[in-house]
Amino acid sequence: MIREFHKDELDAVMQLWMNAITKAHPFIPREHWLNQYRIVRNEHLSMAKTFVYGEHGRLKGFVSILEGSFIAALFVDADNWNHGIGTKLIEWCQKKYPHLEVNVYKKSENTVHFYTKHGFVVERELTNSDTCEQELFMTWKKD
Repeated sequence: MIREFHKDELDAVMQLWMNAITKAHPFIPREHWLNQYRIVRNEHLSMAKTFVYGEHGRLKGFVSILEGSFIAALFVDADNWNHGIGTKLIEWCQKKYPHLEVNVYKKSENTVHFYTKHGFVVERELTNSDTCEQELFMTWKKD
């Protein structure tokens, strides 16, 4: 079930984020994410509209949307990858929003494939200022 995030779930969301982001981006040192933790927790999540996916009382994924269209985060608990949870989250967003944008690390081939499979197209390539890694700016528009 997908529903709006509750503030008392902040610790669970952050734990899921840390576990998933470090596993999904092995080419970026864990220390980088540890340094970003406080910013994500205290700033990004408070600015974004966040929705969680849960089953049997357990948080299994979440998506955060900034400014009505930018996917700031879409993460699934690493133990639940390839179970369709990411697809449920992105399809839910595609029903709710007419236009979506996301930056994806170019080296994250599975993530690039995921978004491409869901109708996103690469608009341009850029360099992430924090990590110096190449990113793809991808967009999707409702037909």
